Amino acid sequence: AIFCNAMLPNIAPTEIGFWSGMGFALGNAFGVVLFLFFLFAWSWNPHPLFGLDKALHEPERAVGILAAVWMLIFGLPLFLFTPDTAGTRLSAGTTIRKGLKNLVATLPRLRNYRNVGIFLIARMTYNEGFVVLMSFSGIYAAGVLHWSAEALIVQGLLNSVAASAAGALAGWMDMKIGSRRSAMIFVAGSLLAIVIVCSTSPDTALFIKLAAPLHNYGGIFPTIPDIVFCAAQVLAATFVTGGLSSSRALMGKLAPPAMLNEFFGVYAMSGTATSFVGPLAIGLVTSLSHSQRIGIASGIAFLVVGMLLLLWVKEPQVHVTA
Repeated sequence: AIFCNAMLPNIAPTEIGFWSGMGFALGNAFGVVLFLFFLFAWSWNPHPLFGLDKALHEPERAVGILAAVWMLIFGLPLFLFTPDTAGTRLSAGTTIRKGLKNLVATLPRLRNYRNVGIFLIARMTYNEGFVVLMSFSGIYAAGVLHWSAEALIVQGLLNSVAASAAGALAGWMDMKIGSRRSAMIFVAGSLLAIVIVCSTSPDTALFIKLAAPLHNYGGIFPTIPDIVFCAAQVLAATFVTGGLSSSRALMGKLAPPAMLNEFFGVYAMSGTATSFVGPLAIGLVTSLSHSQRIGIASGIAFLVVGMLLLLWVKEPQVHVTA
């Protein structure tokens, strides 16, 4: 992922945001294709394709093979046709040692790149809010709203469709208003989504207590809280995907052209080294409050702080050139 991100400014020097968005859009669109294939060919099929045995969990085990074949086929255009920067002709060991040394040396130099440093801290912070939304909303739906497995599967499909559209939207917004403003809008939208998520319970929607017994509309999402939560999840998928796309594009514009690999290495590290913070916060708050609803609300703080930090980031007026 570090190298793919670092290639972006070189292969699309004047349209970083657009192609970053298209990458997320196409990735999620084909994810929908694979998800539907798994459901209709294996999971929901009384006679699974290729004679796979559900009792032995062969359809689930075949996912790895399906993913490998897919990566091979769609990786070929990258390997064969995508232009690359010139190699250094150094040995693998020398290259690895030099790369790690440069990465370590980049961290203290962030003080000389204050703008990039502020952005990395902002992104690291609001990314924890993204983690909360992406990783724990399904748990919340199952634990608080008591959703079935089928409802979670359908929600996942809806989220993938929304994420695909969000990637294209993020690319368009980047060309119109820039990466920083786009990122701020998407983080604000994620904040709205998590507030709506926290507003739902089996008998509450948008913080409004509903009269019992709740009206059952039938279908997979039969009650108003179910429908509201489903809509909030679609919003979350939209805004989180847009935020990821805009953040990557902004990093490509802020990083010095000669240090793209180093800065994208720090960018990746800032998103993974602290990825335990969001889940830890949820665990602590949930344990103290004895409420999953209050626990997931801890993601609000990460999004608010990250959005405020983005106000201090200055986006370059000109795009990075190759």
